[in-house]
Amino acid sequence: SILSDELGQKLEVVYKPGRDFDVKSNVLCCKRAQQELHWQPKISMAAGLSRTLTWLRDHAPSPG
Repeated sequence: SILSDELGQKLEVVYKPGRDFDVKSNVLCCKRAQQELHWQPKISMAAGLSRTLTWLRDHAPSPG
């Protein structure tokens, strides 16, 4: 939903069966880094995604 909001359009999510070389499971949590390294993210997920999309728009080659 964050990406849809940032792009200003509804995105269709298509789920497909996993491939043999895909990671079987993934747990994305920064809690351990926060506890053991006293690390804190400096920006939110939405802000990071926005910055990434801006960079891609500015640096991606033009299609065609």
